[in-house]
Amino acid sequence: MLLRSTMKILLLFLLLLIMVFIFPLRMMSLPDDWILSVKDNVREFVSQQTKEKSSTTNDVPKSYINDIKLGMTKTAVDKLLGKPQDELTNQYNNSWYVYHHHFDHFILVSYEKQRVEGIYIVASPFNSIKGVKYGMNEKNVKNILGEPLKVFNGQDYRLKLDEPHTIIYLNKGVYYTYYFDQHENNKLVGMKVVTQSMENQKPRLYANPSDELKKDFETLDYYLINADRVKYGLPALSYHDKISITAFNHSRDMSEQGYFSHTNLEGLDPFDRMQRDGLHYSVAGENLAYGQVSPIEAHHGLMNSLGHRKNILNEKFEQVGIGVAFNPENIPFYTENYITEN
Repeated sequence: MLLRSTMKILLLFLLLLIMVFIFPLRMMSLPDDWILSVKDNVREFVSQQTKEKSSTTNDVPKSYINDIKLGMTKTAVDKLLGKPQDELTNQYNNSWYVYHHHFDHFILVSYEKQRVEGIYIVASPFNSIKGVKYGMNEKNVKNILGEPLKVFNGQDYRLKLDEPHTIIYLNKGVYYTYYFDQHENNKLVGMKVVTQSMENQKPRLYANPSDELKKDFETLDYYLINADRVKYGLPALSYHDKISITAFNHSRDMSEQGYFSHTNLEGLDPFDRMQRDGLHYSVAGENLAYGQVSPIEAHHGLMNSLGHRKNILNEKFEQVGIGVAFNPENIPFYTENYITEN
């Protein structure tokens, strides 16, 4: 209503100016208080428009990791990072595009209508908003950003945030997740930026299972393992198809039988199961995870558990197989089987 009224006054003022030029009426013949009133309304209109423009500009989140920004086009990202190495289904009902160079400079980017909606980086240096950067400890990050969320309000769920070494912030429609490594003086090692609209594409905590999601969760877990191995100067593991079947069978058994253990209900441990499946090795190991919404959360959890971390970074391992299965509540079970064959 204010805008409509002001526009009427502006039109009237312009009409009077035209009349002044058409007819030799002296400007001083117009009442001073009328002229001042019009001028005040014009100033108020211009001021209001400036404030609205300024407010709109400030509300756009300047969210980025390194040179990748929310809203950037896929074409622009590909110019910076090169063509993606893979495209993987994620828990947000869209895809992660995978960028890396032999697992170094590892970054995931998600797009909506060819524009960046989500970014994740791990095992590589990065800078982000308000001076937050790779290598900072958790205390320093909190000093900069304040207290993180205590409860995550999803589309149709609420989740208490008590996962150690992970903190989440919501600012102007963007979620910022920071991942820390307790075995590296609690330093910041990974970061995820996701728009609230992208997060809301996931109506429940866990994604709906599918063969594609299972396969792509396994592939992403494989990439994350090797990204951290390369970061620590270790050779990347090759993927072992046969032992991945052993891993999947154990994940499926746990999800169907309702237990979580390295030893199954028949009393077979990982090495028994490998032997049963005809695998011959000089060294082997197993990691398990359960309940994390994606391989990203599962991997950071395993890296913060010393025994699991040792398997991921074991220089004696040459191959890995990964199996993911979902229980009736859509909760994922992750099994990683590491091996060096004879």
